[in-house]
Amino acid sequence: MSIKSKIQALIAYGNDTTGETDLDLTSVMQTLIDGYGGGTTRYAITYSLATNLVSSNTSSRIAEGASYSTTITSTNANYSVNAVTVTMGGNDISATAVQGNVVSITSVTGIITITATALYYPNVVLSTNTLTVTGGSNTTFNVKLEGQPSQTQTVSLIARGVTLSSNTLTFTSQNWDTY
Repeated sequence: MSIKSKIQALIAYGNDTTGETDLDLTSVMQTLIDGYGGGTTRYAITYSLATNLVSSNTSSRIAEGASYSTTITSTNANYSVNAVTVTMGGNDISATAVQGNVVSITSVTGIITITATALYYPNVVLSTNTLTVTGGSNTTFNVKLEGQPSQTQTVSLIARGVTLSSNTLTFTSQNWDTY
């Protein structure tokens, strides 16, 4: 019986004053839940993505045996995808399904959970917006980060026509906010 026939039968059943029918309501409800007839098993897809990360594929359900792919990207230049893991049917399939920030599954066989973490790279903040150096003299400016980095962050300094005391600065979770 097609889904259309089952729905028509359900409507007819609701309008039947005798209360007798041979329609299996459980079957009708399961068909409605599945979204269509034919007995195709559908699995949920769950996304657990860090702040500022998105999935290019936002499907929440997929048919058994279907292929699935998505790319995890950042919506903010200060964040990057750190790690992506995938489980299907409770088993970690990351080694075969994840390459960089792309997830590819050739044949879905269970519930899919995609988890992605991000790294935060805060902007550099200078102690002054304008710096004037007169010939033969020294001047000082300070550098810090606008927020605590996810991991050690090294900043390269480039100057034209002046000499810097250091060409690189390394920031950690302990010194990121100290000028």
